[in-house]
Amino acid sequence: MEVFIQLTGILGIVMNIISFQCQTHKKILFYRTLNEFLFAIQYFFLGIYSGVLANLCVCLRNLIFSRCVQKNKSTQIPIVVFCCLFLILGLSTWDGFSSIMIIFVKFLSTLAYGNKNPRILRMITLAASTGWLTFNIIVQSYAGIVCEVISLSAILIGILRLDYPLIKQKVSFFTSTSRR
Repeated sequence: MEVFIQLTGILGIVMNIISFQCQTHKKILFYRTLNEFLFAIQYFFLGIYSGVLANLCVCLRNLIFSRCVQKNKSTQIPIVVFCCLFLILGLSTWDGFSSIMIIFVKFLSTLAYGNKNPRILRMITLAASTGWLTFNIIVQSYAGIVCEVISLSAILIGILRLDYPLIKQKVSFFTSTSRR
């Protein structure tokens, strides 16, 4: 059983890495939902039921955001609803400063995944992942630290591979037109 639990976490990390290499909002959310679901399974077998609940809530959030973006509808109301839900979950499982960190990071990730622009999504997720890294350092979750270092690396690679060429191209366009 222990091997199954660890493999589930490893598969979750792989889905996380893949997600930040995708170019569309739909694909990013698909792999992020798989990531969250796999970690919900792992948390279930570890007996961390608040983690199960939070991750399943994120799966639902991602599905709703994906549907809204696909139908070209606003995600503003779902963002507010899920931020309120994460506030309630955080307060109901209150554990001091760590609960504040979790609420803040869930707010950031909700803002990120509610945004249909993959570039902005990656940038906000970079901040959220930095928050998770800080949280994991505070609570001394070494596996969490490793996961977030890998996540941050995947996000940075995605930004450099997918977003930086676009940003560089736009900057060069504006600098070349301003010289004329």
